[in-house]
Amino acid sequence: MSINPNPEPTGDLDWSEEDLSRLEMISAIPGIAKIVGGLAQVVENALSPALRGRRVQSCLHIMDEINTRAFMPMDTVEDAEPGRRPLLCPRHPERLLCNKPDCFYMHYLAHHSDEPDVAVCFVCSTPVADLEFEGVTAEVQLHRQLPFYDDHRHVDAFWTYRGTLGVLPVAYLCPRHDRLIDLPVQLAWPTGGTDDVQPEDVYRLA
Repeated sequence: MSINPNPEPTGDLDWSEEDLSRLEMISAIPGIAKIVGGLAQVVENALSPALRGRRVQSCLHIMDEINTRAFMPMDTVEDAEPGRRPLLCPRHPERLLCNKPDCFYMHYLAHHSDEPDVAVCFVCSTPVADLEFEGVTAEVQLHRQLPFYDDHRHVDAFWTYRGTLGVLPVAYLCPRHDRLIDLPVQLAWPTGGTDDVQPEDVYRLA
């Protein structure tokens, strides 16, 4: 986390705005660490069917691309340009989304339409609507192939994805506090976690 762990006042008695911001971020470190830990477990639970030989539910846009372009997504988003990238919503991890605008925005319209009005900075509770905010997102490096759709041509065969899974914002940071944590958060899967963390628990941990 790129903050000063020992902020010092700039004068004998006066603290600068930067000093106060650093103090606020220091106070927020335990809470954001719990959220990131809970987020990692939500990802682990959401992808756990793949470890049991089952596919992970997903949108069909990646399949559309495969059928159109006749090859699988490559190892990285760059290699697959303009390929589809799977996304996971921490509040609705039961079904993967993708970075196709229609898929992404329709999900937000259906499930998160009030987020711009109610979301606040994790550190200072400034409303998101007032400023340009940074979403606390994550990238999950997949160390195993992720089966996301049945290949009907063969029994127990799947289309698989290799590379990086994006995670939608789990919290927000205002410009004064967007240095609280390096973004996007880097996660890996699988990790072997076993705790039963539900999506709603992530938002209660802090």
